[in-house]
Amino acid sequence: MDLLRAWVTAMVVFVLASMVTTVAAVGSDAAADGLNDTTADRIAWNAVPMLLTFAAMTALGGAAHPRPQRFDMRRHAVATLAVPAALIPLALVYGLFSGPALSAWSGFVGALAGTASGWGLLRVARRLRSPG
Repeated sequence: MDLLRAWVTAMVVFVLASMVTTVAAVGSDAAADGLNDTTADRIAWNAVPMLLTFAAMTALGGAAHPRPQRFDMRRHAVATLAVPAALIPLALVYGLFSGPALSAWSGFVGALAGTASGWGLLRVARRLRSPG
């Protein structure tokens, strides 16, 4: 049950963050302004939202993992990283079929970096909380 709590939290964060980034992209009129034409624009519009989404997913999913089970590092890693690990390849495949390869790969790298950042945040928070 403890794993399910962390996984559901991560999935809810993913859905909410996806909705926010979609609304932001549609509302920005990026295509009308000529954005998303350069390499830097494609990377920014794909990697940055993926980085933020996956960092939040990992950190909040790990934070939702209950306390007694959290101290078993292997179980905590499974609870925290299972959903991002499952969604990263899916995001890459979807990106490769829906747009330029550069956009898909930049989103993939952003998702990896976000997952690593979220895990790092959890590790730092754990060290700050633990005595001595």
